[in-house]
Amino acid sequence: MEQKKNSVRLRAYPTTRAVDPPTFKTLRAKTLGWNQVVLAEKAGVGVATVGRAENGEAIRISKAQLIETAIRKQLGWHIGPLFVGVEPARPPESGFSDPVQNSQESQHSILDAGLRMGAVLTVPSDGAAFREGGGKLWFDRKSETIWHTRRLMLLPINPQDLRRYLGRLRRLEVRKAILDEVEDAENWPKMYVAHPEPLMSCEVYERLCDVLSHPKKYRSIVSGCPALRQWIKNIWSPVSAIDEDLERQQLKNFYCAMRSEEPDEMFLPGFTYDEISCWRVFVQAFPAAIELLEKVAGRTNLPNERRMAISLLSSALAKADDPRISSRAAAINAFLAREVVASTVSNYQKYEVVRQFLYAAVEAGEFPVERMLDFLHRHAEKKWEFILLRKYYRDPTDRLFALSIVNKCEQPLPRNETAKGISEYHRELLPRSLVDQAQRIVRKTIHA
Repeated sequence: MEQKKNSVRLRAYPTTRAVDPPTFKTLRAKTLGWNQVVLAEKAGVGVATVGRAENGEAIRISKAQLIETAIRKQLGWHIGPLFVGVEPARPPESGFSDPVQNSQESQHSILDAGLRMGAVLTVPSDGAAFREGGGKLWFDRKSETIWHTRRLMLLPINPQDLRRYLGRLRRLEVRKAILDEVEDAENWPKMYVAHPEPLMSCEVYERLCDVLSHPKKYRSIVSGCPALRQWIKNIWSPVSAIDEDLERQQLKNFYCAMRSEEPDEMFLPGFTYDEISCWRVFVQAFPAAIELLEKVAGRTNLPNERRMAISLLSSALAKADDPRISSRAAAINAFLAREVVASTVSNYQKYEVVRQFLYAAVEAGEFPVERMLDFLHRHAEKKWEFILLRKYYRDPTDRLFALSIVNKCEQPLPRNETAKGISEYHRELLPRSLVDQAQRIVRKTIHA
């Protein structure tokens, strides 16, 4: 009986994958000079498997990975999947269609990406190893060691998704309510449930990726999970050219900063929601980003806005599920908080720096929320908090501020939990009419 259950469950998830036949054959024969027998021996698979792959037939995922590993090892690409292009995503035409099946390029093997990258890219001497052309942003093979990604249940994407979801990247963060729905076994047919115990983070990641990529297959499940349904609907709703341009430009800046030993301040984000929301995704996806944050956090010669942005990015990473990263990020926030905790605030310029460093330390769990609230109360009469957040959201009406606060209170991201007391303080600070309007929008969105 147990064996039967397992076999049914396996059929619920993709077990095969097709690769790009022309690219596959070119790498094997022309680039490496291997015949099918040699490749089969190197990969530890049958010759028939190699033949099927080159004929365009789907082969088991495990076999495809063995073949790719053998080829990448011979080419000197030892670490992780690589990415090269950033292109506009192709949203579903309507309803819960299948975005993966609608995109022919998404069926290609990463071997195809690797071949194109090695064939077209040269690395300029100034270190700006990218070029934009034909709608693509290219990355160089030499930098692959900093482009590892990790499987995050709070951000279920892989390197290829950076081009697939361009313009939508900031919508991909997973809220706590979504995690609760995905982890609840009662929401899923028995064929999808491996065991009654709580899911491991890697299992949550796989489930989120699968639902996001194949929403049509999970229509009945998604319809009964309002937070999950809204997440998918929001991701695949239309995006503007402005959103695509913003994320493309910020990704270029992130890339340049990551490649530099001493990143130029022009590549670092400013203290605005538009920039921070992009960079939060980037630093969470790429573990090596913690080294970038450590490099620039102690540079007191940087403009205040840049360091304030670094504090927010660090507090987001302080909630990472990898203690090797979260502890280093929290240390950054603790360092910045110690820099200002004894400061006297006499003007707005001083206020914004002290306030932001302390707030980020609260989010990271490195400063008591009660002391931060005391700081806000002591300076409330100056209205500096409104000035700061209007600048951050670039909205003099406070509508975006109110919408953000209501979201943090009613459907928080996991990283919002530590600073929930501050969000509640902000909700009381805002005019009641704005809060009511924001609540109507949020609740309408949830129940749409």
